[in-house]
Amino acid sequence: MFHYRTTEKQEISIYEDNVWDCYHSRFCRTKFQINQSSKQEIQYSTIEGLVLRIDQITDISDKPEILTNLEQIKYLNWLGEYGDNLKKVGKWIAKWKGEILKGVGGCYSEKGDGQKLGLWKELIKNYWSKAQVYEIGEYCDGQRTGKWIYMYKNQEIGGGFYNKSGEKIGKWIVINDAFWEQSYVIFSGQYEKGKKVGLWDTYYNNNCGEQQTQLMGTGVYDEQGSKVGKWEEMSEGSWRRRLINIVGNYKKEQKVGSWDTYWTWDKQIIKMQIGGGNYDENGGNVKVGKWIDLNDGFRSDYQVIFEGDYKFGTKVGLWLTYWRWNHISTFEKIGGGTYDIKETNKKIGYWIEQGDNFRSDAQVITFEGDYQNDKKVGRWNYYWRENIQKNYEQMQQIKTYVNSGGGYYDKQGNNLKIGKWIEVSNKFFKKSKVIYKGTYKNNKKVGTWDEIKIDDNKRGKLRELQEFTKFSTFLDYHEL
Repeated sequence: MFHYRTTEKQEISIYEDNVWDCYHSRFCRTKFQINQSSKQEIQYSTIEGLVLRIDQITDISDKPEILTNLEQIKYLNWLGEYGDNLKKVGKWIAKWKGEILKGVGGCYSEKGDGQKLGLWKELIKNYWSKAQVYEIGEYCDGQRTGKWIYMYKNQEIGGGFYNKSGEKIGKWIVINDAFWEQSYVIFSGQYEKGKKVGLWDTYYNNNCGEQQTQLMGTGVYDEQGSKVGKWEEMSEGSWRRRLINIVGNYKKEQKVGSWDTYWTWDKQIIKMQIGGGNYDENGGNVKVGKWIDLNDGFRSDYQVIFEGDYKFGTKVGLWLTYWRWNHISTFEKIGGGTYDIKETNKKIGYWIEQGDNFRSDAQVITFEGDYQNDKKVGRWNYYWRENIQKNYEQMQQIKTYVNSGGGYYDKQGNNLKIGKWIEVSNKFFKKSKVIYKGTYKNNKKVGTWDEIKIDDNKRGKLRELQEFTKFSTFLDYHEL
């Protein structure tokens, strides 16, 4: 989250949420703005300024609830009444996409103190269309008490007990914070006064008909609720096509020493080491030395990894990018570049990078060009490879790269697109080759933009074949 004040009476915060892209079967990071003004309202809008929602702040004595989930911002509404002192009272219900959510909600005290009472059915914090999970249990004087359960698709999938102070106690099964239909991850273990203690296990359910549940990790919490000793745990962002485990040691909740990264192929439940490196023995979760990192979007059809060095948690020197077709093929170099040794994670010089839509049937190599102080400058080219069965050097030699597009960034290092550009559609892949041609002025599209659909039968008239000499030279020079 990025926060700044525009005037004394207005505060704007920039948030980021992961939004599911059904077309590419991936999450896309999407930024949005939250504006709290002196008008006692909260305004949610896109970065471009399109207003998504406006909430009135009724009770100014309490900190207002801020929504940080884009689907909830668009689709979730609570309905109920306020008392004379502007506190919630009586029955409150919820609507999702304009429809009442059956049984969701509960009652607030008629005393006007804004406290929840009795039986409630609540939405999990990360509730969205593919994570319709509910928490059901009772409140007493505004605190959870007794047994609470998680319900998903009308089945109980976890839960446990709260004491009179509203703290979790005893045996619990809790769901992952990022739980959704393709990331059915739960944790099982003990709580003492709201803290996890002792042995905890991690389970994954593929949620695909056969309902196979796998033990995916285990580790121990000390009496203070900190991770200690050897742990095997699922990496953040794991889902059915991206089951990533990390294995290593904790010291007072900090990763130390050697950590290995494993990928599990869900369909055949094959587990293989695919990355890792070392953390500083003094703690701080600081990466040091040689590492192999996975791309944030790593999955079964997007197996891209990065190899290079860390110095005090910062990437330095040469980093190379590798890709492979599937879990039985060999990784091949497809790009990379250099990080400044003196500056923090700043890219410099010539780079070859992969676009967000890079995958086995959409190998757009975006981009090829130069960085100056972590900003793109000068000419940047887009390339796409047709035949993935050939390695990159062979593809170069037989001229099967397509110069699919590109353009210029300003030379002042402001990262601004200028002049004529040819851009690749976000949905560009083998069976749908669409590009756009037009002009930028200070990073904004101006004038007429043409959409061009590349016909495989007439492609020679629409593209220019050229030898990608810089790319080939880069790979030859930086042999490991």
